[in-house]
Amino acid sequence: MEENKKLFVEKLGSLIKRQTRAGQTIKDLRYESSQIAERVVIVFYDGFTKAINITGDSCIAIMADITKALM
Repeated sequence: MEENKKLFVEKLGSLIKRQTRAGQTIKDLRYESSQIAERVVIVFYDGFTKAINITGDSCIAIMADITKALM
């Protein structure tokens, strides 16, 4: 069964956006895909963005990569 990474990132994003830490308030978490790569873009309220390469990741690996990026 193929995983729906876009839906997974949307649902995980809605949970993560509710959790705030001083200086790290998340405005958006979005999945982006092209023919050669997949990534998650984290958008913070201060305008800073962080892109995470998730090409080939399972949904559990995506969650781990996002967690690492936020620590």
